[in-house]
Amino acid sequence: MGRDYVNIRLELDDPELRKSKKNPQGKWKRLMISRRGDPKMPDPPQESQYNRGKHRQLTATEVKEWRKKYKEDFPNTVIDIDEYSGIDQGREGACSFVAFLNMIHLNDRDNLFKGRKWRTVKRSWKSMWTKLGICAAEDIADMLDRVNRANILGDINALVKYFPIRSRDNGENNFNIEIAGTNQNDTALNVQAKIEGLLKQGIPVEINFAEHSRVAVGYNDTHLLFADSWGDDYYEQSADKRDTNAAGFSTVEKDVVYAYAREIAYFVKKSEFEQLLSERFKMVNLKKTSKDDEKKDSKEAPRRSTRKRTPVKKYGASNLKF
Repeated sequence: MGRDYVNIRLELDDPELRKSKKNPQGKWKRLMISRRGDPKMPDPPQESQYNRGKHRQLTATEVKEWRKKYKEDFPNTVIDIDEYSGIDQGREGACSFVAFLNMIHLNDRDNLFKGRKWRTVKRSWKSMWTKLGICAAEDIADMLDRVNRANILGDINALVKYFPIRSRDNGENNFNIEIAGTNQNDTALNVQAKIEGLLKQGIPVEINFAEHSRVAVGYNDTHLLFADSWGDDYYEQSADKRDTNAAGFSTVEKDVVYAYAREIAYFVKKSEFEQLLSERFKMVNLKKTSKDDEKKDSKEAPRRSTRKRTPVKKYGASNLKF
């Protein structure tokens, strides 16, 4: 079944694990996060039902233009922006699960799909989602526990790092002692250091923020870039204009994310040995596919007659109609 990830987050509500003089190695620290307490704090994100902005479908040309802009604005992105094609969750409340599947593929961990190819996962992911028995996961921790219980993926526990930032209860104002500062602004800066530190190592990060989970893949001075799950040809901007989704990605003002993120999950980076094995495996498969294609071509190629044939009239491009 694997470890219980929900309990890791619930520890941030356990009074016995609070940092104090009697318990200096506590798990959490209480901070009343509110904009009134610190003028540097951004306004909290509004509920999505009150923050819907304009939305529409994009043309293929617009998708290319958006992705070109992402490459210019986020030059240190940890994935290939042009190659990204994530799962479209549609109307399902499956963002934490879909983001996790996208993150598996972005980390080159497709072996966790138990023999399924990525194109198959993209097409049939709802069958896995149904086995979790929910319409929406409470958080990333809940999703991970359900994935383990349903046994729909390979063993994720040695590869996944789960890090709760804020508690489930107590107004989500109990903070993981590993990132809790002396005030809310210091804490947000520590969250920033945690997430951007992982991105600097080339590690995508799933972040639960503002009722939505998605995979951070880049950042600049003002925004985070997320590999999102609303389809490659969809556009929507929140009413407050702090969150824009377009062409498979979303950009969010990073101060808002760092101030109000609930939890993150990521994969441990592959060792040099694992990376070498992975590259060799890909090369072997590539050569095998090429040889199979050659054999198939040779089998399907028509036999050539030794008899002389009447020359066939050749047609130039001007003779052809398309």
